[in-house]
Amino acid sequence: MLKKITDDGMGIYDEFPDIYNHRIKADIDLGLSTARIRVYCRRGDRFTPMFLDVEQAKRLIGSLQQFVDTYEEEE
Repeated sequence: MLKKITDDGMGIYDEFPDIYNHRIKADIDLGLSTARIRVYCRRGDRFTPMFLDVEQAKRLIGSLQQFVDTYEEEE
């Protein structure tokens, strides 16, 4: 579920700081005919993006879930 839609047609899934307080954002361009999520980190004035299609996003989800399952109990 999108948290908001920007004036330029970007759907924002989530925004939050990473452990170093760099801004992380996951969004989608609602004007594209092919679904692609963009996940990026802002460090100072520079953005480092990843553009993922559905299959690539599934692979990332699997990796993140494995990380959570392994280390969640340690917190």
